[in-house]
Amino acid sequence: MEFKIRLTPITRFSMVLDIENRVDSGRVFDEDMRANFIERRAVAEARRDKVFGTLILLEAGLAFVVTGSNIVIPYFNIETSKIPSVVEIFTVLASLSLFFAISSFNNYMIYDQIVGWFARNKAKDTLVDPDFLIASSTQYDFFEKMLRKQFHISGADFFVSGSNFKIVSNVTMLLCLVLFLLFPLMHFVLVAYSLSITFSVHGLSFGYACYYSIIALTNALAFVLAVLPWIEFEFTTNTDIRPTLESRASKFRGQ
Repeated sequence: MEFKIRLTPITRFSMVLDIENRVDSGRVFDEDMRANFIERRAVAEARRDKVFGTLILLEAGLAFVVTGSNIVIPYFNIETSKIPSVVEIFTVLASLSLFFAISSFNNYMIYDQIVGWFARNKAKDTLVDPDFLIASSTQYDFFEKMLRKQFHISGADFFVSGSNFKIVSNVTMLLCLVLFLLFPLMHFVLVAYSLSITFSVHGLSFGYACYYSIIALTNALAFVLAVLPWIEFEFTTNTDIRPTLESRASKFRGQ
């Protein structure tokens, strides 16, 4: 008999790891595999940082050209005012870069989930916070953990947060979230402004209609890839693992 359960794609992935490990019993998911995943996570992290660095440069370039500023492109020593269709070129490059940046971030996030799962699985029978196991083998942002109102991610805190610290923690995390969301918002505003400039000059000819469509499709796809891992969908599974699935779903939603 089958039953339905609502999960986000990222939660589904984490739960599948749990079930695979239960089936495997340590024959495949061992320390060698953990070391390999840590190595691949480092590669994914380096690729993510490289793509995001390129995105920031292209966003800055797009901001300059849509405001009419004239800049010299490094390495080529070419002034942007001398490049035909420079606004359209930067808009295409920035849009494609956002798409690849989100794709690389999602790929890194999956590897990070796997490495974190190994740490949680190793620490589940102890009182040790899995975050310390993760930090021992990969780069970890302890600044965020230091300001978290719940310090231990899966157990009781040794020092329970007071009301003042909870307020500071909530405000800090909210501001970080707002700052994080402002960057893609800035991108979409720049792209919309760029398209308005192009439309006012070139109108809606067939060639430029294709250009507008490509930009809209690229940015829409980037937006979908950004929010898709966090949206709940309905999945079907077998009843013999229903209790495990429901408990795991509850746990992962709380993280």
